[in-house]
Amino acid sequence: MSYQSGCHGRVILGPLPADVQRRLTVLPGEWLEYNPQTGAVEIGHVQPSTAPILPTVTVELVRILSEIPYDLQS
Repeated sequence: MSYQSGCHGRVILGPLPADVQRRLTVLPGEWLEYNPQTGAVEIGHVQPSTAPILPTVTVELVRILSEIPYDLQS
């Protein structure tokens, strides 16, 4: 996916249990969202605020990844 500001890309997380997918799907974010159909973190459709892009994306990605249980991380 891409966004009009030029930010593009995705982080493929692979198959996750349904309960983890549900948790990731409801996480709030300005830039990133988890897409259960692709199993990836992608640029979302929410209109971002005036927050700087790189720090905001970094914080959101770390928050999303921290929701994945340790035993599922590889």
